[in-house]
Amino acid sequence: MAACLFGGPLLFVARWTGLPLPPVLAHAWLGWALLGAGIWALLSSERLVVNLRQKSWTRQEGSLAAVRVTKGPLDELDALVVTVRPNPSGGGVIYDLVLHWKLARRPPLPLERMPLRLPGGMPTQAGAGPLVAKAADYGAWMGLPVYDNTQAFSGSPVPWV
Repeated sequence: MAACLFGGPLLFVARWTGLPLPPVLAHAWLGWALLGAGIWALLSSERLVVNLRQKSWTRQEGSLAAVRVTKGPLDELDALVVTVRPNPSGGGVIYDLVLHWKLARRPPLPLERMPLRLPGGMPTQAGAGPLVAKAADYGAWMGLPVYDNTQAFSGSPVPWV
């Protein structure tokens, strides 16, 4: 998303100033397409806003065509879970910080993702420290328990449909 948001304007500037570009990047429409894709991705991504003063949350999901906003009290949130899974693109692992609702009322929401290359023979939880610490901070602010499930691989936090 960031590459599209910044790459689109950079292509505009490069073409406007006459900088030599590789033929594949020299198309006049490419800057507009990249910028449009970045804006679409920015507006289509899921968001969670937690209001600690009002003890509530607001979740926005969906694309530009059909945005769905749900709200609720912090009491509906169950836990923050840090999981690990193999990285299918190039080895290493991916640590995920996932928010779960009580009674699975809503689908889990991945809050952060941290890809990492671990040296051979290292346990899966070896690199989880920074994300577990961040989860502990979030959990303390929201009054939620934090579970470190990085001892063994898990599936993706959002299953394929």
